[in-house]
Amino acid sequence: MTSPHADTPGVDASIHLLESAAAAGLDFPEGLRLSALAVSAARRDGASDDVLGQSLLLQAHYAYRLFDYALAYESALDAGTALARCGDSARRGRALNYCFITCIETGDLVRALEHSTRALALAEAADDAVQRATLLHNQAVVFEMVGDQDNALACLARSARLHDTLPDGGPGAFFARVNAAGIHLVRAEGAEDEAAASAHRSAAVRELPPLRSDAAPAALQTWLSIQSRLGNLAAAREAAIICVAKARRNRSSERYRTYAMLALADYHLGRDRPDRGAACLENAVRKLRAARNQSHLGATERRLAALHAGLGRHDRALHWLRQAEADNTRLQAERHEVRWSFAESDRDEKRRHSLRDEVLVHVQRLDVIGRLIAEIHHALAQPLAAVRATLRQLLSATDRPHDPGRLRIALDDVIEQVDAASALVRQLKMFSYRASPQPSEVNLGLALEQAWADASLWRHGRTRQLAIESRQRPVVHVDAQRLAVLLHILLIEADRVTAPDDLAATIDSDGTTCGMSLGCGTGDVGRVSGRVGITLCAEIAHEVGGHLTCVPAPEGRVVLHLRLPLMNSL
Repeated sequence: MTSPHADTPGVDASIHLLESAAAAGLDFPEGLRLSALAVSAARRDGASDDVLGQSLLLQAHYAYRLFDYALAYESALDAGTALARCGDSARRGRALNYCFITCIETGDLVRALEHSTRALALAEAADDAVQRATLLHNQAVVFEMVGDQDNALACLARSARLHDTLPDGGPGAFFARVNAAGIHLVRAEGAEDEAAASAHRSAAVRELPPLRSDAAPAALQTWLSIQSRLGNLAAAREAAIICVAKARRNRSSERYRTYAMLALADYHLGRDRPDRGAACLENAVRKLRAARNQSHLGATERRLAALHAGLGRHDRALHWLRQAEADNTRLQAERHEVRWSFAESDRDEKRRHSLRDEVLVHVQRLDVIGRLIAEIHHALAQPLAAVRATLRQLLSATDRPHDPGRLRIALDDVIEQVDAASALVRQLKMFSYRASPQPSEVNLGLALEQAWADASLWRHGRTRQLAIESRQRPVVHVDAQRLAVLLHILLIEADRVTAPDDLAATIDSDGTTCGMSLGCGTGDVGRVSGRVGITLCAEIAHEVGGHLTCVPAPEGRVVLHLRLPLMNSL
């Protein structure tokens, strides 16, 4: 089975190079040259994603037609990224389709199905019946390649029905039904008993549509081959005439001429003319090699070898077997190289996506850090002014009695404000830590106790107790380092706004998440939630898969609710 080729993508831009590339039509080398120039110009001039995406899509189209699968895949992948940014779902689906068919040609079926699934979802979301019909047909090709003929037939039936609803869907429906008939005929030829073979042959005859002169060359060649195998040589001759006429009208296209030779070979072999059939196959091999169409070359050479062996020409059969083996070895090496190129292109795309996401995260972090630094600046201004005032008071007190209690209060105030500023600096240092996340099982209660035990590293003054109420000892699935930073900052903030005996935490779970409620005494919810430390905690909670909220409680109290993904309960 062969897959339908996508038509030349439409271009809406008014850029001369882009229009020239689109107008190249069947002059594939010229189209590739112009589309490459259009891509370079779009990137150099900083053109919109719409223009860049269309240029890359055209480059993928022409590269695919010239069997440069590595360039076609890379261009289609970049086109899909650019078109996704500008919201052009229709063309993005076409770009994914080019990724898909290049993967089919190189035998990378896993990657082909991945692209097909994404493209089909986009086509369904955009209600693009043309694209859905083409993608379903191509999916059928993959299913047949892996031996899943039932799914292949189901996809072909859906594709044909979709094509029937389109104004110009006749050739597409014809192609789908021809390939379905081919599957039935293959089943008939592989059936073990005559009854099953007869049933499959009847199904092939029912499925095979009437001949269409506007069908694609591959569809015509497949239709002719089926008719020859069914013994309908008059119908096969009619298809051969159409194939030859198409090749003469499109002399610049090796594809038309190649399919014409393959069709004539099928016709002559059906007419029991092996010499003419062999000559047509050899002509087709030369054209396939000249066009670098490796996907059909080996099969055609093996067919030639079998034909010569049947005629007793063992030297020629051996020659073509060796040629097929050499071409297959070269093809596998080229496919391996192309697949490596595909994988590298995929990695580049993922790196670009991750880079954009990382840049956005860093922008958000810089905004928070900027606010935090500003708060540190303002927090340090007060203690420095207090220190200067206290020193002035001490200097002035050298000549007259002074109040030791007042000086003690002033110094305590300085120490308290320096501690507050130092806490902000520690938050900044902890927030700056961003190693790769390593989720693990962490006991939230023990982590909270440890964070509070470490309070002596950042607290001064009288010893405080943190009342922790927990009926269970829930284990959460988070990054341990991030959780430690989160709890440290959360306790710093709670300690700053809570009376000495009011700090308490409650831990519970609802089966899927673990919750911790931290009472923060009295205060205004907006003021507490707007603190930089709370903002940092909310961001870190989001990073580990949870969320932090600040809600009012009775008697004017404020409670911080932290929810984290639950692993299990001990």
